Amino acid sequence: MKNLKLLSGVVLIGGSQTIRVIVNLLTIAVLARFVSSEEFGLIAVLTSITLIANYFGEFGLSVSIIRHQGKGLQRVCNLVFWWTVILSSTIGTALFFASDTIAALLKNDEFAQLISAAALLYVIVASRSAHKAFVEKAMRFKLIAIIEVVGALVSSCIAIVLAIMGAGVWALLAQQYALAGFLALGYMAFSGFRPGLPRRLFDARSLIKFGSQLTLYQLLSIAGNYADRPIIARLQGVENLGYYSVGNQLIQFLVLHISSAVQRVMLPALSSIREDMEMMRQSYLKVMHAICLVTLPSMVGLSLVSDEFVLIFLGDNWAPTGQIIAWNALAGPFLALNWFNYTVILTLGRVGLQLILGSVQAALTVLAFSVGAYFGIDMVVKLFLLATLVITVPIWVVTARSLKLSIFQTLKQLSVLFMNVGIMALVVSLVDPLVTGSTMFRLVCLSTLGGIVFVSMEMVFERKKLLGFLKRKQKLRA
Repeated sequence: MKNLKLLSGVVLIGGSQTIRVIVNLLTIAVLARFVSSEEFGLIAVLTSITLIANYFGEFGLSVSIIRHQGKGLQRVCNLVFWWTVILSSTIGTALFFASDTIAALLKNDEFAQLISAAALLYVIVASRSAHKAFVEKAMRFKLIAIIEVVGALVSSCIAIVLAIMGAGVWALLAQQYALAGFLALGYMAFSGFRPGLPRRLFDARSLIKFGSQLTLYQLLSIAGNYADRPIIARLQGVENLGYYSVGNQLIQFLVLHISSAVQRVMLPALSSIREDMEMMRQSYLKVMHAICLVTLPSMVGLSLVSDEFVLIFLGDNWAPTGQIIAWNALAGPFLALNWFNYTVILTLGRVGLQLILGSVQAALTVLAFSVGAYFGIDMVVKLFLLATLVITVPIWVVTARSLKLSIFQTLKQLSVLFMNVGIMALVVSLVDPLVTGSTMFRLVCLSTLGGIVFVSMEMVFERKKLLGFLKRKQKLRA
C-alpha cells in the first residue's frame, strides 16, 4: 500500500510539475510581446527579494509539521501558523518603509512603488505555510496537484489579460498576488487544519532552533541562485536584466521543476531504504542516469538552436536572450544533478556537509555574477557555467564516497550517454551552416536531426538499458 501511494505521488507530482512548466512557458511567450525587458527586469529583482523575505517569514517551521511524530500535531500547526504570520508581517512592514532606500540603491524610482505594493504578498504566502505542510504530511498528492495546477492557470490568465490591457510590470505583480492568494485559499479550505487562538507562542523554541538551521541553508541556496538579479540590475541596468531574467527563467522552469519533482519524491523513497546501502547505491545510479537521460540531450539540443528558439518563441525584440539561453542550458544538467546529490546527502543525515557545500557553491556563483556583470551579460552566463562545473565535482565526489561508490563507477554509468550527446552536438554543428530557409524551418530541421542522431546512438550503445526501462514501465502499468 505504501509503495502504491508513493508511485501515485510520483505520477501526480510529476504530472502537475509538467503542466505548470508548460503553462509558465506559454505565459512567458505571451507576456514577452506586451511587457518590456525593463519591466521583466524589475519584477526579477522583486522576486529575489520576495524569496528571501518568504524564507525568513516561514523560517523553516513548516518542515517541523512534516517531521512531527506522535500527538500534538494540531498544537505544532497552530504555532507554525502564527509564527509565520507574525514574522512575515514584520518583514513586509520593514520592506514597505525601506522601499525608497532599496530603490535608490538600484537607481530606479519605480521600484519603490513595486516593493510597497508587494508588502501584503509576504503575509499571504506565509498564511498557507502550515496548511500546505499539513496536507503534505497526510500525503494528499492529488489535492496538491489540483490546487497548484489550477493556481498556475488562474494566475497566468490574469497576468495575460492585464498585460494585453497595458498594465506592464503590474501585470507581473498581479500574477504573483493571484497565485499566492489562490494557493492560500485552496490549502486553507481543503487542508482540514483550522488555526486556533495564538496561545503559548513561546513554546516554539525548539521549532525556531530547527528552523534557523534550515533557513541558513535555504538562504545560501537563494544567494547562489538569485544574487545575479540585483547585481546585474546595479551594474548593467534593468533592461539587460530583463533579457537575462527571461532566458534564465526558461531554463529554470525546465531544470528546476524536474529537480524539484525528483527531490519531493526521492527524499521519502530513499529514506525508506537508507539502511540498505547496496539498494541505495543501485537506486542512486539508476536515478542519476535517468536525470541525465532527460536533461543532457534536451539542454544541449536547446543550446544548439537557442537563437531560432528565441526568435520564434519570444519574438525579434528578444534576440539578445538567445546567447543567454545557449550558455545557461549547458549548465542545466549539472544543476539537476547537484540537486539530486544534495537530496542523497540530506537522506544520509549529513546536514553539516550539505551546509559546507552549499556555502562554497553560493560563494562561487556570487563571485561569478559579480565579476561577470562588469563585463556584460554574456560573461555572467559563461562564468556561471564555469562555477557550476567546478562545484559539481566536489558535490559528486562527496555523494559517491558517502554511498561508498568510486567516481569511476558513477562516470561509467554516464560515459556512453555523454558520448552519444557529444556525437549529436557534433553532427548538428556540422550541418547547421548547410541548413538555409526560414527560422522555423531551421529549428524543425536541426531539432529533428539532433533527436534522430541521439536516439539512434542510444539504440546502438544503450539498447539493454532502454529495453530494461521499457520492461519496468510495462510492469508498473500491469
